[in-house]
Amino acid sequence: MRQQKTIFKDLCTPASKWQIGFPKTAYNFISILPAGKINRKDNLISVNHRHLYWLAMAIFNNHLFYSWWRIWSDVFHLTKYQIESMPVPDAWLEDSKINSKAINIGKQFEKLLEYPENITKSISGTKGKTVYNINFHEVAPELIEQADKLYLKPLNIDETEIDLMLDELYKLRSNSNWR
Repeated sequence: MRQQKTIFKDLCTPASKWQIGFPKTAYNFISILPAGKINRKDNLISVNHRHLYWLAMAIFNNHLFYSWWRIWSDVFHLTKYQIESMPVPDAWLEDSKINSKAINIGKQFEKLLEYPENITKSISGTKGKTVYNINFHEVAPELIEQADKLYLKPLNIDETEIDLMLDELYKLRSNSNWR
């Protein structure tokens, strides 16, 4: 597997109308959303183009980012550093065909926000604040799998090995001790 030269921070800009929002804390899943969608204003990161914003949706709303977060976090807080340090597959930026597929996945994630039945509502335990979210892992598992496979494929890993890796990752995700 070759080293990726780009991390998400390289795609960020100090201020832009294209922003993604992420929660301050997470547990069973993480959903990275367009800023302002379903009240997602917790933590914001700006990118300088709408295509990068869709790439971000595909990079972060999958099992691989969740695993990255589980490895590098305290398994509760989600920080800007964790988001910014996520490697971005070089092919997602350099290969127009793969870039187009990644952008399409990001657009599909965004489209799921248009359906109220996909949005969950809960009350925060500590402050009693109403929290809205979407669990892409339950709403669109096939989209998650597409994002995972697209992320791994450019790393020159055999398709069979990718399937084995993802099977093991899915087993870990389904284990109640890992949630």
